[in-house]
Amino acid sequence: MPKSPKVDPTLIARIIDFVDSYNTQTGHFPSTQDVVKQMKAAEEKCRRHITFAVKAQKLDYVYKSSKPVRAKVIGSTRIINYIKTIPEQPPSWVTSYAYPEKAHALSEFKQSEDNLSVFTDSESLIWRKDRPLALACSNVLNKMGFTTEYKEAEGDHDVEIKDDQYFAIAEVTGSDHQIRISNADSLQRYYMKLKYGEEENAEEKEIIPILIGNAFHNVRPSERSSPPFSAPLVKATKNEYKHIHLMSSIDLYQAIGKVLNGSMSREDFRKSFKAGHFYYPG
Repeated sequence: MPKSPKVDPTLIARIIDFVDSYNTQTGHFPSTQDVVKQMKAAEEKCRRHITFAVKAQKLDYVYKSSKPVRAKVIGSTRIINYIKTIPEQPPSWVTSYAYPEKAHALSEFKQSEDNLSVFTDSESLIWRKDRPLALACSNVLNKMGFTTEYKEAEGDHDVEIKDDQYFAIAEVTGSDHQIRISNADSLQRYYMKLKYGEEENAEEKEIIPILIGNAFHNVRPSERSSPPFSAPLVKATKNEYKHIHLMSSIDLYQAIGKVLNGSMSREDFRKSFKAGHFYYPG
């Protein structure tokens, strides 16, 4: 009796991660051929593992054709299920018949959404990567009282963090593995550009560069057995990159949790953040 083909959980995780990232970054669902191309694995093996992910209800087909020339399009099951829950939109003229009291209800609903967003953004710190992770960091630090700005779209560092005279620039990255020294290279360039730019007296600026990392983002935080930052990166921050500070997004998540449960004030959080109490290793 022939043996069933072995399942590679790592490949399935990479496929699911790519499908999620593709949808987030492009606003479209990828085809199976897009996945095969990205995985750089044997096509038959890759398509077999896509099928495994579909059977496990991690992915689903958005479009499927039996014709070989028509690409199958796949998406994350949670995203597809969410789209299915979006109610049908009424025609535009219905708004002219809205009750006057609706405006007050909408205002209260908006306030509730704003209050809830800090929890959603905080949870993003333990599983997101790329742009969604950087935006979550920017948003949640803003809710803690910092003035923040998302800058990556301008081709700069990801986030600027300000509070009185404090000024920090942050690169925010998530990964399937440890955060490596290569992740600090771009932050080093941005720091040098700001610190020793063409502006007069630029070298007098006090700039704090921070690399915020969410290593092993597909794994439960309690099961991440390896340190978030590689040994060469930690060593580099003590030598040639000694001005760069490391911060685990898990540690940031835990610190924000203390604010949300009332055991730390937002002011004390900002003081601790600026004093480097959340830097890695703590």
